[in-house]
Amino acid sequence: MLSGVLGLVALAAAPSEARAFDTDPAPPSNDVRQPMYQPTLGWFAAQLIPSPEVTAGSQGAGWGLRWQITPIAYSWGVYRKISPWRFGVVDPTARQSGSVEFYLAPEYIYYPTHSGSPSWKGDEVMLRWGGRAYFPLWERGEFLSMSVGGSVYDFGGKWATAGELGLYGLGGTAGVQVAVSPTQDAPLRAVTTLVLRFF
Repeated sequence: MLSGVLGLVALAAAPSEARAFDTDPAPPSNDVRQPMYQPTLGWFAAQLIPSPEVTAGSQGAGWGLRWQITPIAYSWGVYRKISPWRFGVVDPTARQSGSVEFYLAPEYIYYPTHSGSPSWKGDEVMLRWGGRAYFPLWERGEFLSMSVGGSVYDFGGKWATAGELGLYGLGGTAGVQVAVSPTQDAPLRAVTTLVLRFF
């Protein structure tokens, strides 16, 4: 039931042409239409749904919310006569069947207990910049896919980097990402995110 609802929401973001990617055989005609992926009102509404996360670092343990903006992505998993480039709206098949993307991720981080410093307010709004590559593991990524990536972020005036691994199911609408910063005193040493993405 849940997977069916998530699938309908995902299809609302892309035109009907996107379903043509689900079949391997080439179209009968050499005249292949390039699908036009444009933001819709439903797509914008879906982007407001955050992915929850749990954090641990030099400030202690906490929780957060993450959103994602994908200005550009390149997919090597789509049919070869269709453009591999996506801007803003990235259809599930293009992303999960094999792709690389540049993303921006606004995050809100909250710590239930602060560090004892009078200036520490217990929460932080930050922006993460990063890149990520997706690889299909099962049924061209529709059932299972993984990602490898890296990011840089500014947390309370302190810059840090992080490496990331991810695993996704349900056509990429749900998954788990784990990001780890290599430095011991990083403000966000480890972040585990429950990814909810409605494309």
